[in-house]
Amino acid sequence: QLENANKEIVNLKEELSFIQNYIAMEKERVGKRCLIEYNFEDKKTEAINYQIAPLVLITLVENAFKHSLTTEREWFVKILVHLGNGVLSMSVHNSMPDQSLKMSSTGIGLLNIRKRLELLYSGHYMLDIIEEGEEYHTNLVLSLKHYNHE
Repeated sequence: QLENANKEIVNLKEELSFIQNYIAMEKERVGKRCLIEYNFEDKKTEAINYQIAPLVLITLVENAFKHSLTTEREWFVKILVHLGNGVLSMSVHNSMPDQSLKMSSTGIGLLNIRKRLELLYSGHYMLDIIEEGEEYHTNLVLSLKHYNHE
């Protein structure tokens, strides 16, 4: 993955495989303490046919695990990825951390992802981040056909 980080663009299937491996590692790390769900819908097996800027998606996944720790209620991270007609949708839902367990965050990860998306997919993406009650929702919709590589 370090080699892919230096590339301008990578195969979507490889990027999603990296995310799946990262989630498997987190499952080992947090064990039964956290409910982890990951679902990738690609009914036409299109992922192999598309390219994406590296490390765009993993930032959202890492943030979900980093900022979801709770002992006062159910700890969860749920990730749904859907690919259809060149449009990638990624929905990440996670528990909000207990006040006593909150890690200080600079927000630099989300700021950087917004800048990268604007630079690389300007006008062809939507990123919504919603804090609702004790849950955090991040939704990304990305048109993979409109990658601005210059």
